[in-house]
Amino acid sequence: MNSIYNSTLHKFVEIYLKLTGGKILEINDDFFVVLLADGTKVFYTYSPRIAAENKEMTLIAKGSKLLQKMIRECSLKSAFSEVAVKNTERSIKSALEKKCCCDLCPFSTVCENHDECCYYCHYYKNCNTNIENAEFIGTKTIKKTEEANLILFMFLVEISNDYSLSQKVSKTVPVLIDLETGEVIDDLLVNDIDSLDLANCEESIMIDNGNYVKILNNARKVASKIVSRHLEVFRKNIEDVLGGKITSIISKFEEEYVDTYTTSTLEQLQEMQEEALKLCEREIRGYTINCDYHLKSVNILHAKRDIRDIIVRHNHTGKELLVEADVLLSKVDIKCSQCGMEIDRAVICENGHVLCRNCMEVCSICNKVICDVCEGESYVCSTCGEIVCEDCYVKCSKCDSLQCKSHIYECAVCGEKLCVDCYEICKECDESLCKDHFVYCGNCGDPVCLEHASKCSICGRLFCHEHTEKCQVCNEFICDEDTNYSAYSGRAVCGRHLVKCEVCEDNFAEDEIKECTVCKEKLCPNHIKTCNKCSRVYCSSHVNYCRSCGKEYCECTSFVKCKFCGEDYCDNCIDKNGYCKTCSELEPVTGKDPELDSIFKYVPELGNYKKFYLGKSEEIRVLYAKGFFRNLLVVYNNSGAVLSTREVSFLENLKRKNRITKRGKI
Repeated sequence: MNSIYNSTLHKFVEIYLKLTGGKILEINDDFFVVLLADGTKVFYTYSPRIAAENKEMTLIAKGSKLLQKMIRECSLKSAFSEVAVKNTERSIKSALEKKCCCDLCPFSTVCENHDECCYYCHYYKNCNTNIENAEFIGTKTIKKTEEANLILFMFLVEISNDYSLSQKVSKTVPVLIDLETGEVIDDLLVNDIDSLDLANCEESIMIDNGNYVKILNNARKVASKIVSRHLEVFRKNIEDVLGGKITSIISKFEEEYVDTYTTSTLEQLQEMQEEALKLCEREIRGYTINCDYHLKSVNILHAKRDIRDIIVRHNHTGKELLVEADVLLSKVDIKCSQCGMEIDRAVICENGHVLCRNCMEVCSICNKVICDVCEGESYVCSTCGEIVCEDCYVKCSKCDSLQCKSHIYECAVCGEKLCVDCYEICKECDESLCKDHFVYCGNCGDPVCLEHASKCSICGRLFCHEHTEKCQVCNEFICDEDTNYSAYSGRAVCGRHLVKCEVCEDNFAEDEIKECTVCKEKLCPNHIKTCNKCSRVYCSSHVNYCRSCGKEYCECTSFVKCKFCGEDYCDNCIDKNGYCKTCSELEPVTGKDPELDSIFKYVPELGNYKKFYLGKSEEIRVLYAKGFFRNLLVVYNNSGAVLSTREVSFLENLKRKNRITKRGKI
């Protein structure tokens, strides 16, 4: 016999004939003979080839006229089919999987997350039964079974507006009602009907017309509520678009109204307002929602409600566990082991207790289920508020607060476990420390470990490296407040090795200060005078300065007066004849030399002389003015201050003439 006669299509044809008063007389491999209600005998076939070869044969196939006629008659007359439905392992497994967003949800048109059903949907609890930490393996023996006769109404909803007639939104809305109680069963889906085991019914149920009308009206009310939810979302989408268009129209005409107000008549302005109003009304009419829903099909489902154990495997332990489930069609109900409520999202503990999302407690560290039925203990982290199990909580060694492992810290020195309030991080090495092994910097207040803390040798307080210096004399640590800096070198010095210069009264490092050999006065490098001959240190009062060579000498060197200029110089600057180097090296200059202008101002009598000779040394200038019978000698310093003047007699000049340079003779 051809396998087509075991197909769903043939089952539908059998039910159709039964409901319309017809019956099958004979079944052959390629066709079957049917006696219709009016006594007519016809030949039907499921093969397009047989139908094409024999005109007496009528084709029943997808898209054929006869099949479309049968479906249409069922829809128009609200005829219903009956089918026996059994759950299978495939249907149970499908029921326990996470569901995707579907068109039953009123938010499906605006939802951005279509890959998973969410809590916002009205049907979330109805659609979902999921044990998050376990997977379905199989089924065990049925403990209890009950007959359940259900009637399924399928309504087709079409939503559109004038602007989207070619893009109608079509939705199928199922309503399932218990025939015995007449109550609507909200928590059953018919989307997964393909995963169920369907079979022909051995017995049919006769429904009283009045009872059927009552059940149908109840189904229509439920369908109307569902459609209203869809319309609400559809309306919100349209209102946003329509509002934008109306605002755009009004803004455009307001601009034109203002621009033409002074040049238009009252009638023209009124026409403009009427035109804007008509455009707004046309947009409103165009976006008016058109909604139509009608009954598409009616089906009686002869189902069984089974109470049975299902087998799941724990994801973490791999252990197979038994869970009691109430199975009806594609719906699997599992009750929470703690509160007894039906679950939508749940977890299972290692001992097989199922906990709903209101009763579940999962360790945030190891994901272990903490089950109250098993008397498991849960703890709350004082820092983050997350729940942790007894294996993942730690008690702070200082304050005894409970912490999760993510918010516990270990002292790098003693290893104690610390909460966020009882530990600090060293600013120098970033190590975690307990309160016994760190100090706060006495300047900035930042924590620093004892290894990187520096004790000030003056005040005794502890500081971080950033706020300490080392004394450049004794190499001891000193804090910012007790640090002094040398006015000469800028070196850091502690107060014990800071000395004040008795001349300038500035502070200097101890090793930068020297004492005068004579008076013991403390002198900084800027005020130290060192004998050029014996290298001993003196203050400015106890050292002699040679203004010829610019060198300083103590009493170890005698100073001699020059026979010509009369100034005192060191013995190195006086020759064997008793003359200084300046007077021995006079050279002729003109009276118009710019260097002599200031001297001529202070010594006006120089204007009476015609010949001039000038000698220069480190700080002394000697000007010798020669006349016919008398001469004038002027001694002054680099700044032009006159030190002495005297006349040189003719006889003295004769004695001196050989001391003058060969470029000019006296």
